[in-house]
Amino acid sequence: MAPTARLFLHLLLLGSGLGVSCLCFAQAEVSGPCPAQPVVGERSDLALVIGIKGYPHISDRLKYADEDAKSFASLIQTPEAGGFRRENVCLLVNDNATEEHIRDGITWLKRPGRARKIYVFFSGHALVDDQGSAYFMPWDGNEKNIYQHGWRLDRLVDDLATLTSRDQLIIFVDACHAAAGVGGGLAKG
Repeated sequence: MAPTARLFLHLLLLGSGLGVSCLCFAQAEVSGPCPAQPVVGERSDLALVIGIKGYPHISDRLKYADEDAKSFASLIQTPEAGGFRRENVCLLVNDNATEEHIRDGITWLKRPGRARKIYVFFSGHALVDDQGSAYFMPWDGNEKNIYQHGWRLDRLVDDLATLTSRDQLIIFVDACHAAAGVGGGLAKG
């Protein structure tokens, strides 16, 4: 696999603080819907990976969001980058990353059994409302009504933090306003 030059900002949520760093990875092809049943147990890790390149109701297109998600899903299945089992990686790309499918993916993470580690990867649009709160947008989201379709970043982080200990939840974000996920939901600058 050839290395790619793309870098990803990831937010590492620790019990009392925030660490920010970059991660490089190799590129490979992976595709498919969320597995029917993740394998949970003592060494189970789960990942929800979302990449949306183009949106039918948002004018800006992103160049690599879908390929970045596929590459990330492939990477974390290698022994060097986590060794996630294929059935424990839910990959939602482009028109498969609808509001309904993303909600199903979050529910999939909440299945019985406690995951040892949870990765959530999002590469796509995040939009800001009139009050400055930032929202992840699903493929079928609409920039004219982000409240109805989007996920407010800080609330999504808080909800995901209930799934495992905070030091075992890692959220990778490749979107505008990503820092709002840990800054009270407000986009800065």
